[in-house]
Amino acid sequence: MLAAALFAATIACDAADAPLAPGRETQVVDGVAGSVSRISAQPWGAAEGTVPASVDTIVNHLTDFEHMPGTIPWLAAIRVLERRTGEALVYFRYDLPWPLADRDYTARYRWTALPTGAARVEIDDADAGGPPPDRAVRVTDVRACFVLDPIAQDLTRVRYRVHMELGGFLPRRLKEDAMGTLALRSVLGLRRYFSPPRAGAVR
Repeated sequence: MLAAALFAATIACDAADAPLAPGRETQVVDGVAGSVSRISAQPWGAAEGTVPASVDTIVNHLTDFEHMPGTIPWLAAIRVLERRTGEALVYFRYDLPWPLADRDYTARYRWTALPTGAARVEIDDADAGGPPPDRAVRVTDVRACFVLDPIAQDLTRVRYRVHMELGGFLPRRLKEDAMGTLALRSVLGLRRYFSPPRAGAVR
């Protein structure tokens, strides 16, 4: 089981290291490029852009689980089930707007600093280590990776790839679109969180 999880995370990180591939539909919002692959049985969302913060600051933000409710749309509950140096097992539950059913899943996070000054945050399916399903639809096959490359002291290039099976009776096209939206919003959210407010802007 552990070997399979590590292999899945490696696939996600390898995908994040690769440039946006042909066959993807891409959009750019506020300097962040997002896309979704529709050519495989398992759609992948992808996004990349620069974030005005250091690699360490972004890693700390991505693994500050207790402060996620209220900042991530529809995230209703989060529980850190295990935590050790560079790793955490975390349960998430989302209360989605009608007519969508609520979703939940458990994921294992691993974050690693590389000798180059870059870092990775790997996320993979760990439902077997979390609470049993309740009334929410269980999300499965979670595989994702953030690759963070320093550009300057407070500027980082962020690349993110994500795949998950949303479950339920959603049409395939809607599931594909969800992967692209999730990837784009994840990197865009980081960029906007760390960007200073523009003069005259209302936050």
